[in-house]
Amino acid sequence: MKHLLDHPLLYHVWQAPFIAQKVEPFRRHNPGLPFSRVLDVGCGPGTNRRLFASSGYIGIDFNRSYITHAQVREAGVGVVGDAAALPFRRARHFDCVFVNSLLHHLDDEQVRALLGSAATMLQPGGAIHVIDLVVPEARSIARSLALRDRGEHPRAGADLRALLGEVIVADVDEEFSLRIGPIACWQMVYIRGTPRETR
Repeated sequence: MKHLLDHPLLYHVWQAPFIAQKVEPFRRHNPGLPFSRVLDVGCGPGTNRRLFASSGYIGIDFNRSYITHAQVREAGVGVVGDAAALPFRRARHFDCVFVNSLLHHLDDEQVRALLGSAATMLQPGGAIHVIDLVVPEARSIARSLALRDRGEHPRAGADLRALLGEVIVADVDEEFSLRIGPIACWQMVYIRGTPRETR
């Protein structure tokens, strides 16, 4: 199953029921999505592109087939690259760095590198927006699914917050569930923050 999701169309099918749920807190805390330039790190096959239809947008992903698919669907939006070493030379270019469901695929050092690099990409007043799964403490479907996710580094909420807190200062922190009907399948968190050195 893990390798099947590397195929763009299968990934789209798997994610389709959850796309709107994942970004609902992000939309609510950023009414109107008032961003001029967005960097979508770990963009997958263009999953979030339409969310930022009114913004200048660049997506980056390590999976070349995802980027190829995204470029076919939405011309010119994708860059193949390593999230832990963002391949952009121009600093202070984006007012939104969006990281959706990526960090549980990265180890702690990769997360630190990504956030440190992302911080140099932000315009004054810009923010890093993280959506990611967390591992609930209590035994549950959400805990079982998180521990079996294809990402190899799922974290408890406290561990994820501590890691992010090394680089950013959060002003929004909201946990929520992805559901199929009444069943909570994954526990997620949305965190918005600005780099510590800019505060």
